[in-house]
Amino acid sequence: MKKMLVYWLFCFPILSVDAQNGDFQKQFDAFRKKTRQNYKDFVDEKNREYIEFLQEAWTQFKMENPIERPIRPEPPQPVVYKKPTVPIPPTQLYIDEVVMIPIPVSRPKQDTISLPRQSGEWVTVDYYGSKIYVDNKLQGVLRLVDISEKEVSKGWETLSKTNYQDVISDCLNIREYYLMNDWGYAIFVGKVAEVLCGSETNEKILMHVFLLSQSGYKAKMVRSNNRLGLIVAIDCMLYGVPYLDMNGERYFNILSKQVDGEIYTYEKDFDSSGKKINMQLTNVPVVRYLPEGRTHQAKGYPITVCSKVNKGLIAFYKDYPQCEFPVYARAAISDEFQETVLPALAEAITGKSETEAANMLLNFVQTAFEYKTDDEQFGYEKPFFIDETFYYPYSDCEDRSILFQTLVKILLKLEVVLLDYPEHLATAVHFHTSVEGDYVMVGAKKYIVCDPTYINASIGCAMPQFKGAKAIVIK
Repeated sequence: MKKMLVYWLFCFPILSVDAQNGDFQKQFDAFRKKTRQNYKDFVDEKNREYIEFLQEAWTQFKMENPIERPIRPEPPQPVVYKKPTVPIPPTQLYIDEVVMIPIPVSRPKQDTISLPRQSGEWVTVDYYGSKIYVDNKLQGVLRLVDISEKEVSKGWETLSKTNYQDVISDCLNIREYYLMNDWGYAIFVGKVAEVLCGSETNEKILMHVFLLSQSGYKAKMVRSNNRLGLIVAIDCMLYGVPYLDMNGERYFNILSKQVDGEIYTYEKDFDSSGKKINMQLTNVPVVRYLPEGRTHQAKGYPITVCSKVNKGLIAFYKDYPQCEFPVYARAAISDEFQETVLPALAEAITGKSETEAANMLLNFVQTAFEYKTDDEQFGYEKPFFIDETFYYPYSDCEDRSILFQTLVKILLKLEVVLLDYPEHLATAVHFHTSVEGDYVMVGAKKYIVCDPTYINASIGCAMPQFKGAKAIVIK
């Protein structure tokens, strides 16, 4: 793609004055046609090279065992604040290191994107309740006699000789319209492959890899247990998922079920400039709207929030693999959260000082949600995206800290850091005014501890057991 961008920049024809009299459109149409043909030739050559490569004997590899997400040994019950009998002077907490989480760049919805027609030669794909129509030119064209290198190569050649570009164009168009991130797109393309080739078939795996590869992603087929499987390159660590370490990149078995132990695959990617799947959620995907209401009431202040969550979005989050913490901490927030939670809390803190408002938000997060560890609720570690905190009956310190930092940033416009301990997660806020209490110094700035799981504790109160521990500060 980079080569084609260069071509656009340096090969645009110099238009004569006659273009002003009507020749411009003809020249531009001719240029566009030639450019499209050149790009088609470029991709066709890549497919020819790949077809030859797939015919070579695949190499035996061993999948690495899943790396389990580090378990945070959180307290089985939340710690309740007890007012000391004598005043305790503020404590400066220790810092182990400061970790910066880059803020992902969102991809705005394109107003010019239009959905495909909903009649004619199309197949229907169910994407978290939404019925999406995709060109059907690849339906029924792929038949594998076996899964030998020769047969798989022949299958790729069959697909490359079709008008598959129409299907890819539809998929990429839909990706933009529905604001899918890379992971959402990988899931969607898998559903397209299933409709085109059937469920749990070798043809479906080949089709899935083909569609991902032609869309610019690094994906490979593997042979395991006499079945084809799929592995994809991911840009961050996924926990609980087998993976293959190849040439310094991790390819995860997250989109197929047949891959384990000894496998056979190949080293070459379809496109060496292909990209890894980015797990960041810079936009909330558009899924079928299935609203469900929840009521959350603070115990220390007269704050009641009647929230709405989209069960279609909750289903999407449920399928999300276990990622590194920054994926959750920097995720986009939904319309439902913005339209029901934020206005109610904004009204509650109207006219309050920074410290009063912060205490009210802190108490809301501390007391409006029931506490349980992930192990008790799910049997494994599961950080929440914000909407999940308002959906599931219980939450833990990670979920509450992410929620509180979001509320403070949006409603109070204050800087917040996360305090990551081996057994706990809390927050600290940089106020514009002088505030007494336990704190950390990050550079020259003072951040006051605010612990969303230290029940009934006000701002400036750190849990006693962490006053002498070192925290990793996450900005």
